[in-house]
Amino acid sequence: MTVDDEVRSAQRAERELHQVNRLYALLSRVNHTVVRVKEQQALFDTICRAATEQGQFRMVWIGLADAQGTVRPVAQAGAVDGYLDHIVITNDDAHVAKGPTGVALRERRLDVCEDIANDARMAPWRRDALARGYLSSAAVPFVVGGRLIGVLSLYAPEPGFFSTKECDLVRAIGEDLSFALESMELAQRHAAVQAQLARAQRLESIGRLAGSVAHDFNNLLSVILTVAETALLTAPAGPVRDDFEQIQDAAKRSAELTRRLLTFARKQPSAARVLPLDAAIEGALKVLRTLAGEGVTLTWEPGGVGAVMLDSTHLDQVLTNLVANARDAMGGRGRLHMRTRLEEVDAGAAARSELKQGRWVALSVSDEGPGFSAAALEHLYEPFFTTKVDGRGTGLGLATVYGLVRQAKGDVQLESVEGRGSTVTVRFPSVPG
Repeated sequence: MTVDDEVRSAQRAERELHQVNRLYALLSRVNHTVVRVKEQQALFDTICRAATEQGQFRMVWIGLADAQGTVRPVAQAGAVDGYLDHIVITNDDAHVAKGPTGVALRERRLDVCEDIANDARMAPWRRDALARGYLSSAAVPFVVGGRLIGVLSLYAPEPGFFSTKECDLVRAIGEDLSFALESMELAQRHAAVQAQLARAQRLESIGRLAGSVAHDFNNLLSVILTVAETALLTAPAGPVRDDFEQIQDAAKRSAELTRRLLTFARKQPSAARVLPLDAAIEGALKVLRTLAGEGVTLTWEPGGVGAVMLDSTHLDQVLTNLVANARDAMGGRGRLHMRTRLEEVDAGAAARSELKQGRWVALSVSDEGPGFSAAALEHLYEPFFTTKVDGRGTGLGLATVYGLVRQAKGDVQLESVEGRGSTVTVRFPSVPG
């Protein structure tokens, strides 16, 4: 070996050592970041900055994959200079996106371009890449629970940067990103379950209190009604009789409120049976359209959902409360749409909700009303909470729906955006019908 060869060999070894040290520094920064940063966008931004600072990459970007497998940039750092302005890569781009990012996306593995200037795969981007000093590149996917989440793409200012050791370190960075995102998902699921549990416990407590108060109040009302009815048997026509009739009417109205409170508290007897849901709703449509009024157009979309285990009287109460609420929200004018559908809840969805894994029947009622604020959504199922003007509502409609649906081992979900209407969806376990 000549002296020149020895010099070149030493220079190459020194360069490779420097490159490896850069990546070790980056990996250390990534490890620190995934422990410290708990928000996704902040994590991505920090990783990209670290890759250009500690890793000394010319440019770095992270793209997230949507449900269709399309990846779009969400974070970047370094000499970007508009390079990412039109970057959109999809799973079916096999003939177009042949570079490392496209391969990493489709094949879920690290891919490298050692020499952008001469690699035929990089022809579509070569001019723009070289103009920005990108001479080699690598891309590594990050995957959580078997799902492709996104891709990290790195651009080095020298060709041949990604040797075996460097590739191992880039894979490690991808694995750390995957771990961090999985931890974030688990934390979000835990927080959602805790919030659902707290809400359920609050409603259960309110239900127990409401049931206890309603039971005692009902006993007092029975005395008032008995005395009023006895007095009416002998009271002559006139002001005194009118007073007793008003007492009787007020007591009957109060008894109805008490009955609805007991329903919310789930102390109302249930005669559940296998009920073909679409057919049951069809049978109630005439009454529901009358309840909605002439100014409301009620449309119905049956989903062929089969049967549920439900008391038909309870279904009538659920439907009338939801339709009446929607009518009032729209001021008696607008469109109201009812539909049913089957839903399959997998293990992942079950972990994020109160629904068990399996098949569910969903009934949705959508209106064009003003919607609810985020603050109101927190309290809508509580008895006596209402957003209606004074005297227009008791605040027991959704509380009643909640109690009946939960009694049937179902679930209630309300989605609403202020100014854009609301959709209430009730779900029941599907049963053979």
